[in-house]
Amino acid sequence: MELNPKKLMQDNLIKDIRFTQAEIKILACFAQHITKSKSIGAILGSSPKTIDTHIDNIKRKINTNNKEDIYFFIKDSIEFNQLKIIFNQVNISHKYEQAAKAIAYKLKTLAAICNFNVSAELNQTPEIKEISRAIKLAGIKINTIDNLPLL
Repeated sequence: MELNPKKLMQDNLIKDIRFTQAEIKILACFAQHITKSKSIGAILGSSPKTIDTHIDNIKRKINTNNKEDIYFFIKDSIEFNQLKIIFNQVNISHKYEQAAKAIAYKLKTLAAICNFNVSAELNQTPEIKEISRAIKLAGIKINTIDNLPLL
């Protein structure tokens, strides 16, 4: 089977059970053996209580009362490796966000002005969209230039 984590995030189906995108991200954490609500919350930027609510919903959907059964549910699924990729994407996104917030704080204290120039064509790629989101969080102005050559 071809790995397609984007499709999994769109369909939200594992073993014909529909999950929310938040639940998929939590299942992705479980795929990496990250099962503590506090740890998952730190990665996803949510409170442990919110994570516990999502975990309770996941347990209800897979018909278990045992948190450990969640890992075995996904391990036996054909989507298991896709969940690992999703975890990496979520984790990278979280690290971008943390770095952007740190940069924003420093920029405010330094009163610095920065510009990030990107071609309109390149600006449409998912990677640049993610980087752009993080840069905007940092308070850096983004200019899209139609005729900027691609590097």
